[in-house]
Amino acid sequence: MELVSSQQLQPNGLHTACDQNHQLSPDVHAFSTGGHGNEPSFHGSRRHIHQPHLVTKENSVKSSWKEKLQKLAKTHVHCNKQCWSQFVPNHFPFVSMIRNYKVKQYLLNDIIAGLTVGIAHIPQGMAYSLLAGLPPIYGLYVSFFPSLIYFFLGTSRHMSLGTLAACSVLIGAAVDKHFVPSVANTNSTVLSDVSLDVVPTFVSDLSSSVIANDMQSSPVTHSVIHVVNDLETDPDLDMKVGIATSVTFLGGVIMIFLGICNFGFVAAYLSEPVFKGFNIGCSTVAFLNQFQKVLGVSLPRQSGNFKIVKDLISLAKSLGQTNIATVLLSIGVIIILIIVKDFVNPKLKSKFKINFPIPIDLIMVIVVTFISYMGQFENRFRVKVLGVVPRGLPSPQIPPLHNVGSLLEDAAVTAVVGFAVSISLGQMFAKKNNYKLNVSQEMIAIGSCNLIGSIFSCFACAASIARTTLQDALRGKTQVASLVSCSLILAVMFFMGPLLYHLPLTVLSCILMVTLKNIIKEFQDVIPLWRYSKFDVIVWVMTWAVAVFVDIPLGLVIGVSLSVMGTVWKTQWPKTLQLKQLAGSEVYADERYYEDGVSSSSKILILRFEAPIYFANAQNFQESMLAKVNTVTSYGGQSKTIYIPKPEEEEVKRGQMNFDDGATDKPVLEKPVAIEECHVTHVILDMSLVTFMDSTGLRALVQVRHELDIASINLLFAACHDAVIEFILKSKTLEANRDCFYLSVHDAVLDISQATMEHQASK
Repeated sequence: MELVSSQQLQPNGLHTACDQNHQLSPDVHAFSTGGHGNEPSFHGSRRHIHQPHLVTKENSVKSSWKEKLQKLAKTHVHCNKQCWSQFVPNHFPFVSMIRNYKVKQYLLNDIIAGLTVGIAHIPQGMAYSLLAGLPPIYGLYVSFFPSLIYFFLGTSRHMSLGTLAACSVLIGAAVDKHFVPSVANTNSTVLSDVSLDVVPTFVSDLSSSVIANDMQSSPVTHSVIHVVNDLETDPDLDMKVGIATSVTFLGGVIMIFLGICNFGFVAAYLSEPVFKGFNIGCSTVAFLNQFQKVLGVSLPRQSGNFKIVKDLISLAKSLGQTNIATVLLSIGVIIILIIVKDFVNPKLKSKFKINFPIPIDLIMVIVVTFISYMGQFENRFRVKVLGVVPRGLPSPQIPPLHNVGSLLEDAAVTAVVGFAVSISLGQMFAKKNNYKLNVSQEMIAIGSCNLIGSIFSCFACAASIARTTLQDALRGKTQVASLVSCSLILAVMFFMGPLLYHLPLTVLSCILMVTLKNIIKEFQDVIPLWRYSKFDVIVWVMTWAVAVFVDIPLGLVIGVSLSVMGTVWKTQWPKTLQLKQLAGSEVYADERYYEDGVSSSSKILILRFEAPIYFANAQNFQESMLAKVNTVTSYGGQSKTIYIPKPEEEEVKRGQMNFDDGATDKPVLEKPVAIEECHVTHVILDMSLVTFMDSTGLRALVQVRHELDIASINLLFAACHDAVIEFILKSKTLEANRDCFYLSVHDAVLDISQATMEHQASK
């Protein structure tokens, strides 16, 4: 698009505002009115951008690379007493916490909060371990080691690290993807969960006869139950644990590296729609996977894309093998959990002001385990139980890292998700309790929890919103509460393991389903979101759908990609608005929203481009700017000023075509014919929203300036960011100096008006 104007219509010519003479058209009117009648009044003199050190480097002394490196080393690389006094508290926050710990004020609250959170850790850890495809004892490891490590390295006073549904599902997906069954299990039905393969070695004579009769009627179930006798003889357990710990180890390395490099901003790429869609997607997958345990059936192992669809089809085919006793037990447990969690606990908190919730999860584990033991559910009704639980702590062992390349994607996704969840929680509670969270140190702390934890057979950990909220509600003051939780979990691992032998696995599945339903219920938030942000709903639903039905890590990749593409799209097609001054003020606003009381001048056009100017929107910027000028000068205002032909054929139609002597057939245009006299003399570009500009955007700006110069219209810049000014002047392509830039739109208008009056007075 070109701006075309005849020079005959501007006999005196117009100099740009960059020129020192400021020779302007005599027809320019002032915007501000005051005093008596319609006489213009000026509220201030012209304010230039008086920051030569930002816009020119002529008088500055440039530092060499050697001097810059020396300055950087002097600032960051030194070792003295002051350095160590800052290094230790920054990287080992527990030192400052212990120094400032107020025993009388903090200790009792920390003990109460720690015991309560520890009670919540036990059933959650065992249940979430099933999501990771590992025996429940590994969930207790994750509840113990990361919390202990975070006590020394973490900066949050309230975060409770341990198992998290999203991370557990991601680890389970990685195990399913990379797990190759051993030869011993290739001819038998492989359970989707290792712990389901565990059966006790002791069976009474009466129970043996019952099982024998059942095996005659159901040989398939018999072969499934007796695949593995206990954890120690499972030939596939080491491989599954190796995959889980390797992914966790690599994720820890990634987080520590990002923390050292201060790359905490990567979590910002997980926008709220992406995170919620992905989190609900993981919860949906975990929720659906529990149906096989609630129904008491065993399904063949599935892998690859559309795994959940294959599992649901297999589940439908296996409904004939449903264990009625398991179903009835599951229904009873779910009903009790829902009643207490959704009705009793909220009632206690609202009516009686009791912040201590009834630990119904742990109560159900204890009660149902006792009932199962007394009723011999395993032997009489073939209800699958937890089985042998190893005592004590696992031996440290470096995870197998021979297949790093194939595990790197899963490790990166798990690390980003765990870190994003933890940081969002940490920042929320830090703001609530008036203290600061060191994001980079948090990355190092959580990465260390995963790296060191993987050496002790832990899978990926993160902060849990339920446990963190509980710790804050019980007025826990410091991470001493985590030490109390670790003490309780350690006691369970050493002394209570054998007592959990008869715990029905369906109880853990019921705990998971009731917990996950609250996360899945957040899907209803898309209804109000659709009213004001349809694109966010699309990102949300697409992330959820891909994570559930195709592949969990792919869901996160798709969500982030859509979110970034949406941001680029919004900046690629921003609006170019025409601004007018609100009557009686120095404010310039979009004329569409302020139709009443807007004063304007037909000589000055004020435009605002609502985005940075860069390669993605440079063409749109150029076209929209010239289109606005064309609209105003040809159709807007009280007079038509200039015709700007849009299509090339219009130029051909209005110009006169001459042809060379057969050298070419293309028409050669003479000077296009202008329709009417140009009345617009200045275009002020409000650049308050142009936060940056690249070379492509600068070329578009130069082209706009060129087209306006042809039409004898001056281009000025207002409210321009310092970095953008420096970029424009350094390029030396716009032929501009500091006098082109104004602190505000109103300063530019005043300067034009004052120069016009001086020009008229000199005649």
